[in-house]
Amino acid sequence: MIKNRNYSLDLLRVIACYLVIQQHASEFYYIGEGGTVVTGSNTFWIGIITTLCRSSVPLFVMLSGFLLLPMQDKISTFFRKRFTRIVYPFIAWCVLYAGYYVLSRGDSFSQMALNILHIPVNFGCEIGHLWYIYMLIGLYLVTPIISP
Repeated sequence: MIKNRNYSLDLLRVIACYLVIQQHASEFYYIGEGGTVVTGSNTFWIGIITTLCRSSVPLFVMLSGFLLLPMQDKISTFFRKRFTRIVYPFIAWCVLYAGYYVLSRGDSFSQMALNILHIPVNFGCEIGHLWYIYMLIGLYLVTPIISP
């Protein structure tokens, strides 16, 4: 089966990727040393730019929903295909981060084990940028319910 490529969706992905990069790069213009807020003559425009760039996450969620719904596969096939793509790499990266924290922050091995045990609940919050995977897993779990 040959799928037709939707170039409009590809363009939206490129825009969303750019907005994520712009959002993360612009943080240094309003977050100062020690987490303080930077003030100055350009803070209004920095606020406008970063506010516009925050639309990247809803844009990715809408794209995911558009591409996932309606669900074409059986539920078991859907979960196997989706979760093997994201859960195994996610767990591997979380374990690597737990090990990295032992080396960089001086965490103990018991803290490393606790971080690994927290992966199903909230270790992504500790890592920060992997929060999106938790949201994506939630989207995958809800998809069979909301799919017509």
